[in-house]
Amino acid sequence: LYSSPPSAGGVHYTKHIGPAFLAKQITGGYNNSHAVQACTTEWNGIVFYAANAMPSVRGSHAQAGSQNAAYAFGGNTPAPSTSGIKYDGTNWSTSNDLPGPVIEHAGSGTQNAALSTFGRTPPNIDVTDTFEYNGISWSKTANANRSTTNGQGNRQHGLAGGQQGSLAVGGYSKKAFT
Repeated sequence: LYSSPPSAGGVHYTKHIGPAFLAKQITGGYNNSHAVQACTTEWNGIVFYAANAMPSVRGSHAQAGSQNAAYAFGGNTPAPSTSGIKYDGTNWSTSNDLPGPVIEHAGSGTQNAALSTFGRTPPNIDVTDTFEYNGISWSKTANANRSTTNGQGNRQHGLAGGQQGSLAVGGYSKKAFT
């Protein structure tokens, strides 16, 4: 069986966590008018259903964790943000901020051992920054592999894995490959 996400005024969801065939969560994004949304939608393996919304709008953000222990960070709220929020399966609450604002980045890992990599910082600079979260604070680590992006960051990509090893896939860079 397949079910479409609940109608939310044409919302285009941007971040999700969990394997497609198991429990899944989709958060935030933009509607057809490009306005940032605060929606949370969950998948129980049979149908999508609306869950408690995030405390504020958020799009182009990164997310880590699972359906019942999620962590969303950065993104547009609606301006580029450092803020982080955690989800316990029912409610969202504020959490620790990233060191600086970043959008169109990707996250992986768990709610208390997350990774953020690549993305874009104001004023429209693609970056290769990588940050690790230990459940209390963020710290900068080695930059992501630049050889695949001609020295520039990648954005709007996927990231799978965790702090011990992750794989970035897809996305794009401003600079053409040669």
